Amino acid sequence: MQDAKTPLNGKNLPTGGLREALASGTAESVVQALEKMIERKEGENENWHARSVSLLHSMIPPLVWLRDNKGLQMSDLGGLREMISFTEAVKMSRNAEIPAPARETLQEFLRTLSDYDDSHYDEIGVFIAASGGDEQATKTQFNYLSMRLQRELITLQQDGME
Repeated sequence: MQDAKTPLNGKNLPTGGLREALASGTAESVVQALEKMIERKEGENENWHARSVSLLHSMIPPLVWLRDNKGLQMSDLGGLREMISFTEAVKMSRNAEIPAPARETLQEFLRTLSDYDDSHYDEIGVFIAASGGDEQATKTQFNYLSMRLQRELITLQQDGME
């Protein structure tokens, strides 16, 4: 297990700083900490990287609100990984308890996904087969955009950050 002063994966992100941000930081501090984990690598497509960063900026504010107001344990990396999913994104975008600005940013992000149509999902983010839509392209794109962050969170779990 790493101590709080040890750089994480050579990215100069101390696990203590990330742990603190996840546990009690502002949405912006959490975004900044996670953004450092997914810095653009040489040869990586700039557009896809920018969209991954956009995913962070749209998902983290509702998650921080849920942490601060509903007890979501963001420092539980397994739980956090589960919350960074397409179904949870749709569910949070419809959760009227989450402040409108955070929901609207998430809704705007979802509308940028291929073939996304809000009317094809119920209030808890489940695809409605009778809607006539096809969710595969949308989910595939979301999963691709969240993949780098998911991998980094898995690495942290394996390194014993929890």
